[in-house]
Amino acid sequence: MKPAGWLPAGWETVKTDISAWLNDLKLRLFALSDTPGLDAEVLLAHTLKVDRAWLLAHRDEAVAPDVLADIESRASDLESGIPLPYVIGEWEFFGNQFFVNPAVLIPRPETELLVEQAIQWLSAHPGQKNALDAGTGTGCIPISISLQNPDYSWLATDISSPALDIAAQNIRRYQLETRITLLQTDVLDGLVGKYPLICSNPPYIPTSVYQALPVARHEPRPALDGGIDGLMVITKFLQQSATLIASPGLILCEIEETLGPQVERIANSLFPQASILVLPDLSGKPRLLKIKLD
Repeated sequence: MKPAGWLPAGWETVKTDISAWLNDLKLRLFALSDTPGLDAEVLLAHTLKVDRAWLLAHRDEAVAPDVLADIESRASDLESGIPLPYVIGEWEFFGNQFFVNPAVLIPRPETELLVEQAIQWLSAHPGQKNALDAGTGTGCIPISISLQNPDYSWLATDISSPALDIAAQNIRRYQLETRITLLQTDVLDGLVGKYPLICSNPPYIPTSVYQALPVARHEPRPALDGGIDGLMVITKFLQQSATLIASPGLILCEIEETLGPQVERIANSLFPQASILVLPDLSGKPRLLKIKLD
């Protein structure tokens, strides 16, 4: 099946081909991205509604003028500084595609460590059936875990109504409406009961650091700014989790790379009988607080 807007080479309406556009986009993005070639391929493949493998195997194919106008519009957005995931409206996480827009944090590879740890724990505790995700954003954490654990049910919270709208779209995308329930609340406010698995990728960047980061221009501040020391939301999440976690149980919380010692101290004070670790991400940076209760 040909991609949208494809026309056979030689048609009078054809203006250029895939190869020419890949080269043009790569040059335009060279000063803006660490991966200009990859970004060019992702942008063009998404616009043509094909995968990258097809794109690279059909460099000589021609595209129609209306599609070129769409490519040009998206390229201009990238040149203005809008992140690629927002330009194309989705992004990959843990092997799956998730809808995104500026109301939600763009899913990042570092968070896949949290998903991997949760899946491992669930495999070792097959009797557990429900979980919490605080500050769900796109919903990528409960969705990714649910796709690997078909009998599990989730309650996913977020304070942002627009973020919950995106999470709902992603839940429908993977037909998980009966297994993931969304709730608008701040962190875990108002929740009762016991949950064997509680997860969060909370805002954890110290305010002074956040203000100097490029992400401050486009990604939602409430999903990134963790207050003066970066611990404001993490502390609240851990305090609330202490009353909600079951035993056996697992709490997983992504953290900023400099916060390991402080977060461990908070966790030890709240969970004195638990096994507490801070795990490194693929770059070797402290990234994930793991609290395990037997």
